[in-house]
Amino acid sequence: MKRLLLALFLSPVIALAANEPLNISELAKDYCDATGQALHNAYGTNKSSSELTSNTITKLKSENVDLKLLQTTEAELRQNLMAAIDGVRKNKSKFASDAEFNKSLNDSIAACKIQTELLLNKS
Repeated sequence: MKRLLLALFLSPVIALAANEPLNISELAKDYCDATGQALHNAYGTNKSSSELTSNTITKLKSENVDLKLLQTTEAELRQNLMAAIDGVRKNKSKFASDAEFNKSLNDSIAACKIQTELLLNKS
């Protein structure tokens, strides 16, 4: 249940992607790691949703993640990240411990990478 909960929080952040010549694995890694870090920080800090979202978008830009390849815009990503962050915070009590949350988040990030690669490879 908890893995499903985190998967639901990550899924709005994952957009359909175009098939472009690029390093798909690196793009998926950068994207999923950055969004996963935002959710990790949402669970473990009191930083605002706006601050966490802005930090994530700044990180994605610094790693040259092209949101167009993910068929999303910065505004859509911002909205989806804020919803995911708020969802993690509202459901924080559903996790028995920090370790349980981290395991679920790591599993969700791994699934995000696979799903993002598949979507980027889709023609």
